[in-house]
Amino acid sequence: MALLVLICTRFTLAEITNKEQNGKSQDHCQVVLIAKFTESAPHDSVEFRNMSSDGWHVQSVLLTLDSSGGNLIFDTEDGGNGVEVYQQNHEESDSARPASIAKAADGDQSLQINFSDFPSGANYIFSINLDDQPAQSELGNVRVAGGEINGAALVAEIVSPDGTVENVDSTFGKDSRAIVKADCW
Repeated sequence: MALLVLICTRFTLAEITNKEQNGKSQDHCQVVLIAKFTESAPHDSVEFRNMSSDGWHVQSVLLTLDSSGGNLIFDTEDGGNGVEVYQQNHEESDSARPASIAKAADGDQSLQINFSDFPSGANYIFSINLDDQPAQSELGNVRVAGGEINGAALVAEIVSPDGTVENVDSTFGKDSRAIVKADCW
């Protein structure tokens, strides 16, 4: 029986830039998933990039906003919990194939996406509207300032080449990125 050990660590900015330019991890047996939030009124977007070693697949991602600095919510309905602009989640890319995407209810703080195919080298982008909740915020409640997603959680379910499934997690930083990195041996 083989033992799979995953250890979560953080990349330096130079390592992230190098791995983004190369498209995926060049190290032996590494899981690397980068999530990037982009504020872009009226439609915010989240991109997931699987830069893992060959053979490693992303099975699902769970984005949870309740621990974010701006107490972010999904604003998906007119007149609901958000302010002004609203949008339900919308798929923006086809590099990875989702199996199911939960529809975020207005005011929800979590969203799960399951994938039928998200191999190494693929990416997935979706757009949705996020609003912050503080009474006073840097850009008002219509737009999310850079650090307001800080602390939001990302849990990725990763499948190894031999079919072993592990959950690996990370949190978004003030740079609007969450980097999941796991070494295995």
